[in-house]
Amino acid sequence: MMPFILRICLLCVWVCLTSSADTSVLGSSYGGWIVDIKRLNRKSIVYSFGLGKDISFDLSLLEKTNCSVYGFDNTPISSAYLRKQVLPPNFHWIKSLLWHNNTMLTMALPRAHGVSMTAGELEGVKDGRFQHTYSRRQYSLRARTLATIMEILEHKHVDLLKIDIEGAEFPIVKAWAQANENIPACQLLMETHERFFAKDGEHMLNQLKAQLEALGFRYVQSKGDYEKGVEWLWMKDSECEMCKGENCFENPNPPAQQPTVEEF
Repeated sequence: MMPFILRICLLCVWVCLTSSADTSVLGSSYGGWIVDIKRLNRKSIVYSFGLGKDISFDLSLLEKTNCSVYGFDNTPISSAYLRKQVLPPNFHWIKSLLWHNNTMLTMALPRAHGVSMTAGELEGVKDGRFQHTYSRRQYSLRARTLATIMEILEHKHVDLLKIDIEGAEFPIVKAWAQANENIPACQLLMETHERFFAKDGEHMLNQLKAQLEALGFRYVQSKGDYEKGVEWLWMKDSECEMCKGENCFENPNPPAQQPTVEEF
């Protein structure tokens, strides 16, 4: 049997690791996310993949921290919405999707969906999610890897990485794990869409959790449910530790000029 003192020590370590985040929910009831706002300030860099028609979380981050948010979405409905918005100067809209390689993705609007598109290249998606009668709603859109995007923007570190990309999170995280890729992000916010994959969904979710853990992320908190989607907060302590120094949020190689939507 494990000695009593050892059990107490392990319990203390567990409590420390699982309670080290000071979390709150920012954004609307639909578009809100769990975040540790105290880890962000005006020099923080945020990547927000999947904007749709609700950027309340991103705007709330800007209001509270005056950080720099890079919002990624080039799907037609989201693009039409964003073009009508008066965006703050430190919100940078980038017309690109996230994927596990640099390519053109076929994006489709599933049945009964009015905004969120899903990649047609996803394997194992429930039969019937895409219908030939919906071919008029399919688009070929530019997608890039996280590493490529960070290289273009000349960022070495991301303080918060938010990913809501309708099932594409599974092949992306799998590719990260297979390459043992270093993901230089302190906070990882992700909505998982295991419900898209019928009987394989639960296995895929468990696999994704294990892959993120192997990449150095630890689970902090989650909200939501299976039917509507679960939103998770993970942290990578080795990257968060970088944020204790006086100049930890300073980009050592800032680009001379941020790329416009067209240039990117």
